[in-house]
Amino acid sequence: MKKFLLLLIPILTIVYSLDALLLDVHFEYDIFPIYRETESNPELEVENFHIQYGNGLVQYIYKIRSVLSTLNDPDTPIEGDLEKTKERLEKILIGREISLSIYVFIIVLSVSTLFSFSFRAWFSIFLSRFTYFFSTLVALLNLLRAFIHLKFLPYYALICGMFHFVYFIFSIYCFFIIKKYLLNGEVFYNSLYIVSLQSDESGVGKVNLPYEQKVNQFQVPFLQKFKDLLYNIFFIKLKIAYHFLVIIFVGLILGNFVYIPLFSLQKHYSVEFGYLLGLSILFLSLFYIRNYYHIGKENQNGVLANLSVSFSFLIYRFLRNLSIFVIVSLGIIFFIIAFLFLLNWNLSWLTEKQLIEKSVRL
Repeated sequence: MKKFLLLLIPILTIVYSLDALLLDVHFEYDIFPIYRETESNPELEVENFHIQYGNGLVQYIYKIRSVLSTLNDPDTPIEGDLEKTKERLEKILIGREISLSIYVFIIVLSVSTLFSFSFRAWFSIFLSRFTYFFSTLVALLNLLRAFIHLKFLPYYALICGMFHFVYFIFSIYCFFIIKKYLLNGEVFYNSLYIVSLQSDESGVGKVNLPYEQKVNQFQVPFLQKFKDLLYNIFFIKLKIAYHFLVIIFVGLILGNFVYIPLFSLQKHYSVEFGYLLGLSILFLSLFYIRNYYHIGKENQNGVLANLSVSFSFLIYRFLRNLSIFVIVSLGIIFFIIAFLFLLNWNLSWLTEKQLIEKSVRL
């Protein structure tokens, strides 16, 4: 029962995200006021109730873009100044595109969670908790939408609200039981753990190469010590200088033949640059998935299973690095704000004690 529930929540999240992107199924009705002789305030009556679908986020973005392209067409006859209308439509388009990116990210995250959890990968706990967190947000959003219709459609809204409330509670429940459920059994793809190491303090994966073996300094003759001293003084410094020159040379080549053309492409051909950036990210992702497949594949699973887990591990690495970046950025921002606040408080205190004026007079 727990396994079924742990798999059901990501599937429901995928269904709701696809619905928001493609269909947007919702209640549609008209409200008419009815005036009666005995009552001063009119009664509101619902008519023409039906379920509307087919206007998802993708179609909505397509319509806004078509309107903007029509307005920006120089051959279109336009009466009056529509700059404010264009700016408003562009702001709406940006917001809808951000929503589209979020829903696509939720779908990819849920799919990777299903893959990693089905094959009991060790990193599925991290992905599952992210998915259950977004599941609670999706359930809460639909629960609020059901409450909006509670006044005019009490029965339909109550049924939908109860369903989404159960969905919300189960998402929170799965968030807390996923770790205990997976750790009770055997987890797989442990070889990918080496890839995820962020420091060498544990010593996992380190290999002692032959030239790294320690030699007793009392057993080294004097001539060998002199040769080592000359080597450390001249050859290592020459090697460092050589590497420094190579880095400068490679930086000049990349700057003149890669970065500057990419900047010009992004400035003058933004759409083509977006396509190029998307293809580059796609090929880089495929490259990482291929490497993860060869490093962490399990012999008892097939090729598709290992590829699915490799894809999930790529999402895990992305989320982990993104989480570290966000936490470090928030920590730096908090430190800067606290430092400025403390500096301002210190200056105010010194001013009150007239220490600053005394020091200036001196």
